[in-house]
Amino acid sequence: MTSELRLAAIEHLLAALLTEASRSGVNIVAVNSRATSSLLSSDGPDGPIQKSQAIEALGEIMQLQGAREI
Repeated sequence: MTSELRLAAIEHLLAALLTEASRSGVNIVAVNSRATSSLLSSDGPDGPIQKSQAIEALGEIMQLQGAREI
């Protein structure tokens, strides 16, 4: 299995988990905000370009889930 296929599977799994969590009352906007903050911190990728690309990828995952409100 290629890395690209694994990544696609993980993205869809995460989107499904976010959908179920949202139905259970989890604040998905807060989850997105926390993930964004983590990416921007020292725990995230190195460099501003990589951080921006990672945040863009997070946004795409949130759009898969349909909960992106920011």
